[in-house]
Amino acid sequence: MQSKTKRPSHDERAQERRVQIVDAARQCVVRRGFHASTMAEIAATAKMSVGLIYRYFPNKDAIAHAIVESVVNRTDPPSIPHRTEEIPGDIVRLMLSEPPPEQRENQMLLLEVHVEATRNPVVAEIMERTDVAFRERFLANVYKDFPAFDPDEAAARMELLAAIVNGTTMRRLARPGPPSERLVEVYREAISALLQPKPMSTTMHAQGARPELPVAAPPGVQDGSASTATRRRRA
Repeated sequence: MQSKTKRPSHDERAQERRVQIVDAARQCVVRRGFHASTMAEIAATAKMSVGLIYRYFPNKDAIAHAIVESVVNRTDPPSIPHRTEEIPGDIVRLMLSEPPPEQRENQMLLLEVHVEATRNPVVAEIMERTDVAFRERFLANVYKDFPAFDPDEAAARMELLAAIVNGTTMRRLARPGPPSERLVEVYREAISALLQPKPMSTTMHAQGARPELPVAAPPGVQDGSASTATRRRRA
C-alpha cells in the first residue's frame, strides 16, 4: 500500500515562494547591484511572473528588507570568551582571511544595500533597525562575559570596531589577496587596544549595579541636544 505524500499547507507554499524570490533577488543584486536590479529581472531569475512576485512583496524595498534579514539570520555576533588575549588574533584572521563563497556573497549584498540606503530612506530605516538589533546582541555578549565593563565605553569601542570591520570588508572585496605580515601586526595591535575597555566606577561595583544598555537618541535628535534641553529645564 502506497503512503500518501503530505501536501504542503498554504502557509508553507507561500514561505517557499518567498524564499525562492529572495534567493533570485540575491543573485540579481550580486550580479548587477541593488539599484540596477529590476523586478522583471528578479522574476525571470525566479522563473515566475512579476505579478506573482507582487503577491508576496509589495515593492522592491520589501525585497531589500528580506535580503537583509536573510543575511543577518545567517550571521551571529561574535561571542567574547574569557581568555581575551586570544580575541585580537581571531578577529584579525576573520577579517583578513579569504571568506567562503556564501560569506563573500553576504558581504557583497550588505555593501549593495548600504549603498542603496544612502539614497533610499526606506532602506536606510531598515538598515538602522537591523544595526541596532545586531549591536544590542553584541553588547549583550559583552556584558555577559564582562559584567564590569562600562556600558558607554563598551558601546563606543564596539562602534569603532564595527567601522574597522566594515571598512576592511569593503576593501577586501575590491582588493582580495593575502595581506602583508606588517599589516596583520598593525591590525592585531589596534584590535588589542580596543579590547581593553575601562571598568565601571568603584561605586557601581560596591552597589552591585548592573550596567544598562546605551539608548540611542531618537531620529533627528543630534548629539548634545538632550543635555541642552535638560539644562534649560533646570534653569
